[in-house]
Amino acid sequence: MSASITFDERLEMLQIASKAWLELKRLADSIPDAAVEKHGTIGTWSGRDVLSHIAGWEAIGIDVIEQLEQTGEFEEPDLSDETIDAFNEELLIPYRAMTTPEVRRAIEDTHDALMSIAERALHTKVPAVLIDITRDHYNKHLDDLRGVTR
Repeated sequence: MSASITFDERLEMLQIASKAWLELKRLADSIPDAAVEKHGTIGTWSGRDVLSHIAGWEAIGIDVIEQLEQTGEFEEPDLSDETIDAFNEELLIPYRAMTTPEVRRAIEDTHDALMSIAERALHTKVPAVLIDITRDHYNKHLDDLRGVTR
């Protein structure tokens, strides 16, 4: 790999992701376990399902960044409108057996791992991946989680 991200690009990427994480974390922490566990508050999902979903996608982000660092490219999943729901449901499987406190720890641990690998990464596509997996993805679910608190 000839080019790598600059110090300023790395700093901006980490700041954007960190700011978005702080907003998500504050909101998630403000929702009591009983409310986050209530099924059907976000379509067929609970708030806990949304948190699990975010953790699952952050785990995918880790895999993508690792692929970029190792090979210079990554394989995007072939997801269409018809397959995304099934894919997202499959992402939840490992989290279904967890307690809510375990899900909350899992999302924090996964996020910490994602940020750690992104901080060390060199590939020029990493900033776009990290911002998509964090800020852009969180923004799709913040209103869902806000609705859980009502």
